[in-house]
Amino acid sequence: MKISCSLHTMLGDCFRKSSCKVDYPYRTSSGSTLPKIGKSSGKFLAKPVRTSLQVLTLKRETEKFFRSLSGDREQLFFPPNFVHSLDGSHMMMTAVACKRAGLNFAGVHDSYWTHACDVDQMN
Repeated sequence: MKISCSLHTMLGDCFRKSSCKVDYPYRTSSGSTLPKIGKSSGKFLAKPVRTSLQVLTLKRETEKFFRSLSGDREQLFFPPNFVHSLDGSHMMMTAVACKRAGLNFAGVHDSYWTHACDVDQMN
């Protein structure tokens, strides 16, 4: 737990030193190259896109979005969100590797499984 708290503090300090000084939201990419921009404040332009299976909503930040970001709140939420994005990227890469190897894969949030007979190969 001590290492986790130290890492949280270090990431928060790095965030504060880099992002808060320029008064602009941070932008990161996860290991799967999906972008993450600041927090979700709900100040987006939304455009629904209909596919054969569902309707997706594409969102783009607005100038109002950037003015609504709070450096203190961003600093507080950056460390756990960053670590969670690494977990999600790892799960996605594991799913791709399992598919290539012909293994069953199931995942929910930050947990994933395979068939018991495939555990050794998955590891």
